[in-house]
Amino acid sequence: MWCVGLFVMWCGASQPAPIPDTYCQIAKPIYWAASDTRATKEQVDTHNRVWKRLCRKNKP
Repeated sequence: MWCVGLFVMWCGASQPAPIPDTYCQIAKPIYWAASDTRATKEQVDTHNRVWKRLCRKNKP
């Protein structure tokens, strides 16, 4: 039993750590529809302002 646990720990340690995504790598502007509620449109506008402030300079 001890050998199996050691083998599992050794195999797990050899895998590289995942690379975390940054907000600007995964975020995109959101578009609202005319049928959306005012609250939804405000949330979309808030997201888009944050995206512009943080990410637009990094986009072509």
